[in-house]
Amino acid sequence: MSVAIYNADGSEVEHGIAVQSADGLKWVYTVTADNSSLDCDRIIMRVRVLSRYLSEVEK
Repeated sequence: MSVAIYNADGSEVEHGIAVQSADGLKWVYTVTADNSSLDCDRIIMRVRVLSRYLSEVEK
């Protein structure tokens, strides 16, 4: 699963790959960039299933 974080102005804070937890039920992404203000930030998570279907969630 890929994760991208954007500031309110659309500039990218960071992006990277989430890893599946040991139980296989959750995905974990560890933030590495300094982002002191989370107001109106966008977090976009994308996962591709069976190499054909792309699913995207934005929070």
